[in-house]
Amino acid sequence: MRMSASELFQKDKLMYKEKLNFTESTHVEFKRFTTKKIVPRIKEMLPHYVSAFANTLGGYLIFGVDDKTKEVFGCKKEKVNPDLLKKEIENCVEKLPAFHFCCEKPQVNFTTKILNVYQKDVLYGYVCAVQVEPFCCVLFSETPDSWIMRDNSVTRLTVEHWVAMMLGVQSATSSLTTNASLPLRAPAPSALGSPSSPMKVLELKGPLQQRLFPVTQEEIQFKPESLCKKLFSDHKGLKELMKTQIYPCSQGIVIFSRSWASDIGLRKEQDVLCDALLIAGNSPLVLYTILVNPSWDGGLEYARNTAHQLKQKLGTVGGYTGKVCVIPRLMSLPSIQHSPGEILIHYPQCYRLTTKEEMEDLLQALTVVSLYSRSLLSDQLGCEFFSLLIEEQCELLSESLQETRELFIHCFPGTRKTALAIKIMEKIKDLFQCKPKEILYVCESDSLKDYVTQQTTCQAVTRKTFLQGEFLKIKHIVMDETENFCSKYGDWYLKARSITHPKFPRKTITNGIHRAREIAMVMKEEMKRIKGNPPPSMSADTLSLFREAAYEEAVRAQALPGVCEMETNLTMEQVVKRVAERCHDLFQCGYQPKDIAILCRKGEDRGRYELALLKAMELCETHGATKVVFSQASGVWGSHIILDSIQQFSGLERNIVFGLSPECTLSEEAHKLCFASRAIKHLYLLYEKRAAF
Repeated sequence: MRMSASELFQKDKLMYKEKLNFTESTHVEFKRFTTKKIVPRIKEMLPHYVSAFANTLGGYLIFGVDDKTKEVFGCKKEKVNPDLLKKEIENCVEKLPAFHFCCEKPQVNFTTKILNVYQKDVLYGYVCAVQVEPFCCVLFSETPDSWIMRDNSVTRLTVEHWVAMMLGVQSATSSLTTNASLPLRAPAPSALGSPSSPMKVLELKGPLQQRLFPVTQEEIQFKPESLCKKLFSDHKGLKELMKTQIYPCSQGIVIFSRSWASDIGLRKEQDVLCDALLIAGNSPLVLYTILVNPSWDGGLEYARNTAHQLKQKLGTVGGYTGKVCVIPRLMSLPSIQHSPGEILIHYPQCYRLTTKEEMEDLLQALTVVSLYSRSLLSDQLGCEFFSLLIEEQCELLSESLQETRELFIHCFPGTRKTALAIKIMEKIKDLFQCKPKEILYVCESDSLKDYVTQQTTCQAVTRKTFLQGEFLKIKHIVMDETENFCSKYGDWYLKARSITHPKFPRKTITNGIHRAREIAMVMKEEMKRIKGNPPPSMSADTLSLFREAAYEEAVRAQALPGVCEMETNLTMEQVVKRVAERCHDLFQCGYQPKDIAILCRKGEDRGRYELALLKAMELCETHGATKVVFSQASGVWGSHIILDSIQQFSGLERNIVFGLSPECTLSEEAHKLCFASRAIKHLYLLYEKRAAF
């Protein structure tokens, strides 16, 4: 139809009541001249269609054709001046307000053509066709119908101000920063990190919300639990203060953060102890800011800006379409009074969350916003998100389990193969109605075996035990991390086949990247380097997974923001100091020792680092600080920081990983890939400058 409209645009004349061979579509619009005031009517309709076409893929607006019958009627020649009509259209389009991301600021590209309409051989009238090309930036049909109080008067916002306030983006050539009354936000994120990239987040926002923020009939919940425990322990009276402030709300959630401002892209302030967001029934959203220093002059502005930015994010990032306000409240300990400078704001009843559905919609939007922050809450949501992806992958693989008794699963690094293996064993148990003792899990290390034993009721052994033992009652075998198996100790594959008598299908998983984006990109670069110069010990199957295009596509589809930092040329004292200081900061934000693993290049380095790390941790401890205890990889299921080698931690993972290595290994083997594959959201690589371990 668009091609047919283009062919029509090339013509010079049409016949009266001629029937066109195409209809209206996304890129074609018909309008019939049915009024005496032709020019005013065209000028009224033109902005809406020109902006719509310009902001998409372009299109054709044709005046003088009936939109139902597709018949050409035109406008009688006595009622319109073709030259005057073209001039009016040109003036109208040139006045449309535009917002430019680019510096060139081009005009809208459009063409107006007047076609003669003949009745028999006599000129009857005219058809007016306007072709609109796609626009580089954003074209508005009119200045937004939004207003602001400024200097005791009501002023209509310009396009630039409206976009800056609603979307947190400013024009490439804007000088808005000189206007202190309209503070601007940080630029929009890059395409890879934009909220629209990982579509899985939008698909799974409902289940995520139900897992972390279920709407129940129970009393108000304080979340995240670990941060609340830390805050309430360190600051007596804070919990009672919050209970007093949220009264009479009895059902809902209060979500704490060390700084909601920092979580949503604004600056963290040292005078702020924490922020708490109330989402409750029959209440608007309320953001409580608790100050360390009650006399701080910037408290009110901080609270207002944070509330304003959070409201924007709920719509632009979270996709919330309901009426929403975020009311700032400023407080300080030990006082339970509002700050004297604060103005209490009252919104209409329609801004209150009155139904369970409204609360769930709002919490789902907040879930999406939180996923794109860098905070404790973001990490908790991220881990749940990755768990949902594993469940989804397991459902797909279960179809293959029904078809055959043997399945090779090849995954990208960072796909959490062990978690997938555990899910598959549960599926096998359900599908084939097996007893736990009929399913065997085999891996290389004792630490991984012990971890899996804690997670499932199936039998778990190491490869060494498997090759030496007899397993007469086993019907199903799951071999994990087989790339680490060494064939010189025996043919594990032949023995597994002799037990289960299977067939030979293979399945490759290339859409599961359960790591933060920054960590995934480190892995991508390492895979590229290894593929260019593969070590002799690496199998062809493993190398075949190093496909950059597929890997990056998977990253774009699923990866969430995280942290990846690397420092080189450090002394041992500097290494342990960096680890201790970072751990202290993480504990203050509500992270726990069970979130952290400190991994060394070799097993013998554990003893060398342990005492130095404990001393450095003690120096960082303050009142109420978390007591640090180290465990080996076999204690990964426990509540302590893991301190062990990469090899012993094979197949395991933690949210936060510190990789300690000599600088001479920077370009050797695959150690960086190993460190990255064991971290979910935080990776800190610290290289010690010394000749060798």
